[in-house]
Amino acid sequence: MKTLKTVFVALAICLTTSMFADSNPVSKEVSTTSISQEIEKMLFDSQLVIEEEFKVTVIFQVTGDKRIEILSVNSPNQEVNTFIQRRLQNRKLHSECLSSDQIYALPINMQSLE
Repeated sequence: MKTLKTVFVALAICLTTSMFADSNPVSKEVSTTSISQEIEKMLFDSQLVIEEEFKVTVIFQVTGDKRIEILSVNSPNQEVNTFIQRRLQNRKLHSECLSSDQIYALPINMQSLE
C-alpha cells in the first residue's frame, strides 16, 4: 500500500511539472530583445566619428500608435545626443509587447570602429 501511495505522489508531481513546463516564460525576454534590435537598426549607419567608447542612455515612452517619444538622451557627446534624438523621435516600432503607459530606459554602447 505504501508503494502505491508513493507511485501516485510521483505521478502527481510529474503531471504538475509537465503542466507548468508548457508555459513559456522566455517569450517576454525575446520580445524585449526585438525592441532593442529594432532601435539598433534605426541607429545603424550613423556616419558619426566615435573616438572613444562611451554609454548613452535613452529614456523614452511609446505612444498609443507605437511611435517612440524621446524623453531624454544622456551621454557626454552632444552630437551623439542630437543624432539619436533625431533618428528615433516619432519612429514606429513593430514589436507586440509595448505598453504606452511605461517609460523605457535603453542603454546604448557607442563604440569606435577602428
